[in-house]
Amino acid sequence: MTIFSGNTPAEMKIPEIPTAVHCGNNHLISIDTVLEGDQIVGLCFVFMVEDQPQSLSRKSSELPMKRLERIIRFGDSQQTVHTALGAPSKIYYKSDEKMLIQRGSNSENLKDEDKPDFFFNYFTMGVVG
Repeated sequence: MTIFSGNTPAEMKIPEIPTAVHCGNNHLISIDTVLEGDQIVGLCFVFMVEDQPQSLSRKSSELPMKRLERIIRFGDSQQTVHTALGAPSKIYYKSDEKMLIQRGSNSENLKDEDKPDFFFNYFTMGVVG
C-alpha cells in the first residue's frame, strides 16, 4: 500500500516521513539487481539510517538521517550481510524440512551441512534472506 498526496495519479508524490517514525530502523528507498553480464549476482540496497550524533544530548527523534548504498551478493556470509544491512528484525530458525522451500528446487542436491539452519527477516526493508 502506498499513501500519496495529490489530486490525480499524475500529480502523485510520496509524502515525507518524519524521522521519529523510523524508531531506529532502516528506511528502504530502493532495491536494484546487480548484474554481471546478463546474470543476476546480487542486490543493491539504498536506504536511510539514523546518523549517530557527535553529542549524546540530542533526543532520538531529532537524529539526522543518512543515505547509504550497500551491495549484497548471493552467497555472501552472514557477517557480510550484518555489516552491510545491520541486524535483522528477526531470525527464523529451521525446525524441520519445511524450511527447505527457502532454498528453491535445487535443495535436494545440497549436503546436510550446506542446508541453512536459519534465515534473516529485514521486515522494515521488505526482505527475507
